[in-house]
Amino acid sequence: MKRRRSNPQSQTRTGITLLEVVIALAILGAGVLSLRTASSIGQRATMIAIQQREGIRRARMVLDETVAGIRNLNSHSAAFQDDPNWIYQLSAETEDHGLAHVTVSVRRKHNQGPVVVLDRWVAQHGESP
Repeated sequence: MKRRRSNPQSQTRTGITLLEVVIALAILGAGVLSLRTASSIGQRATMIAIQQREGIRRARMVLDETVAGIRNLNSHSAAFQDDPNWIYQLSAETEDHGLAHVTVSVRRKHNQGPVVVLDRWVAQHGESP
């Protein structure tokens, strides 16, 4: 009985090796990790933008109320009544010609998130500019 020797060069291999599977999983894992990191950075940027928009809205509200005479021109700081997690600081520098330079800074308590600063020249109440 003759045994046939198999020639390794004549055989065609099908399938993938374990090394190829490990390399493919490493590449896939690196891709998933980078996507997760990018998603986390995007979520943080979105939260900062939302807080900044809310801070701008609140600062404009304080400035508008100051212009309308609802708030006085004395420098002070306080929490907002509708959300005590937001605080503002109003400072006013009065000038001789009937105007006051009003600056409002708004931030979240405990320095969480961005600080928004807006300023405006305001006619002093009871005087004409």
